[in-house]
Amino acid sequence: MIALLLDVGNTIFFMSSLKQMITAYQNRRNLQGLSSKMLMGYICSTICFIGAGVLSRAPLTVMFGILNIGFFLSQLFWKRKYGKR
Repeated sequence: MIALLLDVGNTIFFMSSLKQMITAYQNRRNLQGLSSKMLMGYICSTICFIGAGVLSRAPLTVMFGILNIGFFLSQLFWKRKYGKR
């Protein structure tokens, strides 16, 4: 039951992050509205979700967690790359 709740929660989180990722990619040269601290907080919480997914054997949680970390890291990269101009 816990694995199912983790999978459902992370699926919802992933789908909502996907819209943000598409918007961030389209506007990657202007990401002043995104906070680096917020993105780091998301990365840390996603790592915790991945750990919980591994311990409770919730494969979707682990898979979506890894994808979310990729999204957040790419946003941090774009923010640092284009933010200094």
